[in-house]
Amino acid sequence: MSLNPLDIIGKIGNAISTVIDELTTTDEEKLEAQRKLATIERDANAAILTYETSLIKQQAETARTEVASSHWLAANWRPLVMLTFTTLMALHWLGVTDAANLHQSEVLALLSIIKLGLGGYVIGRSAEKIVPSAIQAVKQRGNTP
Repeated sequence: MSLNPLDIIGKIGNAISTVIDELTTTDEEKLEAQRKLATIERDANAAILTYETSLIKQQAETARTEVASSHWLAANWRPLVMLTFTTLMALHWLGVTDAANLHQSEVLALLSIIKLGLGGYVIGRSAEKIVPSAIQAVKQRGNTP
C-alpha cells in the first residue's frame, strides 16, 4: 500500500490539532493555533500538488519526445514492452507456456508490471487534466478568509 502525501499531511494535522487542544488554555489560543495549522496544511497541500503536477508534466514531455522520435524503436518501445508482457501473461493463463518453471512470484511480478503500465497511462492522463484545476482550487481557497 502506497502512502498518499496529502493523507499524511491530514493525519499530522489531526495529531497536531489534538495536541493544540490539550496544551492551550483559552479558546482564543486554540482558535489562533488551529488557524495557523490550517494555513500550514493548505500551503503544504498546494506544494505537493504543484510538485506532482510538475512531475506529471515532465513524464508526459518524456513520453511525447519518445513518441515524436524519428527512430521507430525509440517511439514504440513502451507499447512493445506492454504488449510483450500482456502476451506472456495471456499465454500463461491459456496454458500455452510451461508453468512448471515459472514461480508464482514471477507471474505476480509480470502482472504488477502490466498493471503499472496500463494504470500509469490511464492515471497519468487523468492526473494531467485534473491536477492543474485542483491546484487552482487550493489557491482560491487560500485567498478566501
